[in-house]
Amino acid sequence: MTSKLSIIVMSTILRLFVGRAIMAAASAIVGLKGVIFQVATIQAALPTLITCFTIAKQHNIYPEIISSSIVISTCHFLPVVLIYFIIFQHYP
Repeated sequence: MTSKLSIIVMSTILRLFVGRAIMAAASAIVGLKGVIFQVATIQAALPTLITCFTIAKQHNIYPEIISSSIVISTCHFLPVVLIYFIIFQHYP
């Protein structure tokens, strides 16, 4: 159970924070600014998609881990996006 929990937590952290940082860096490299930059970085922090669960279930590839990751990332999405929104309001 502990290994499943660590996989779920790690996937949520990667999705919400590391994915957003990679998108912010890529957006800066290609020259996105303003609202377009903000939209791109917020979209990178969206919760894990249900499509991942559908594929995992069809191919029987850890569907319980994927479903838990979807629930956790969805629960953490709102506070993370609110933090990003506050940061973008103060540092455009």
